[in-house]
Amino acid sequence: MEQQRAEEYDFRQHDRIWQRVSPGMVPYPSLRGEVQAELRLPGAEANPCCLGSVAAESLPVLEGFLEEEQQVLALEQMLLRHVPTPMAAAVLERLVKGGEEIRRRLSAVIFLIDGYWQEEGQLMPRPRLRRFTEGLRTAYHLEICGAQNYERAAEGTTDACLSRILRQLSQEKYTRADRVLKLLAGHCK
Repeated sequence: MEQQRAEEYDFRQHDRIWQRVSPGMVPYPSLRGEVQAELRLPGAEANPCCLGSVAAESLPVLEGFLEEEQQVLALEQMLLRHVPTPMAAAVLERLVKGGEEIRRRLSAVIFLIDGYWQEEGQLMPRPRLRRFTEGLRTAYHLEICGAQNYERAAEGTTDACLSRILRQLSQEKYTRADRVLKLLAGHCK
């Protein structure tokens, strides 16, 4: 039973902790060698389940999405501070709350894949707002491009769970872009 647990143990989180404590040390090298040797057998996978080793290939993409979502959130928070009408404020408040939820979900997905929780990044530099409508224009493009990028990433992974999550995020981003478009159309009356 203990041998089976050792074979399935993912050393990445363990390594990150030890990297901080003693960068040159390799704790339990004999156990690690046995596990790594077995993983080199044909067909062996360290984590064959959903959001496992196959999804790990998408980590740089997911981390990029997290940064992009932070940029969108910063813009929409800034727009909320300059909102001209109560109706626009309500829409932007929903967008900000939804953006925060997307960020939390992406952080959770990254954690499920590699066991490392993405700390909330520093807020992006605040964009300068010349006109409210220009900010909405930028928000629309960020949302719609994000939707398309999530869709492409979903098509580019063979991890079924990750693909499903990315498709859901894509749909959510399309809905968000539609809200921004409606807000812009209402503002331009």
